[in-house]
Amino acid sequence: MAVYPPSGGFWQKGGFSGNNIWGGNKMAPFDQEFYMIFNVAVGGTNGFFPDGNHYPTTKRWKNSSPHAAEDFWTKRSTWNGSWQGDNVAMIIDYVEFKSR
Repeated sequence: MAVYPPSGGFWQKGGFSGNNIWGGNKMAPFDQEFYMIFNVAVGGTNGFFPDGNHYPTTKRWKNSSPHAAEDFWTKRSTWNGSWQGDNVAMIIDYVEFKSR
């Protein structure tokens, strides 16, 4: 698949302000080797999935649990079936660049 960014490159396409930290090449930062990491995280306790909600069943761990990931895994028999079948997929909506 060919990509044709505008004359200001991906910096312009991203709507960033100020000077382009990636340099003058309009293909930057994708003009050099890079890595993408895709992750499916479970057992999070940041409140993104509130306790007591149904997804479509009750969440299998509590945000206050010091063992949230272990709680999730221990109760895998209650959710494992929902990760099976032809309609299960990870869909990437967008990729965001973050410098280190």
